[in-house]
Amino acid sequence: MECTKPGAIRDEELLAYLAGENVRPFVVQHLAECQHCSSQMAAYQRVELALTSKLYRWDCPPSQVLGEYQ
Repeated sequence: MECTKPGAIRDEELLAYLAGENVRPFVVQHLAECQHCSSQMAAYQRVELALTSKLYRWDCPPSQVLGEYQ
């Protein structure tokens, strides 16, 4: 399986989209149309899920908030 428009979007744009950042409208459209790129996006999502589950303290509060627990 190959991208329908090679070089149309970069991995950085896929990661930005995954992070919820604003990306070019073309990126969203391309992901809807290109099975290769949507598969790549799904792979990034699986990696993120795996890392998040292993790094359970990834959302640890700032030190000021932790200091208030004393």
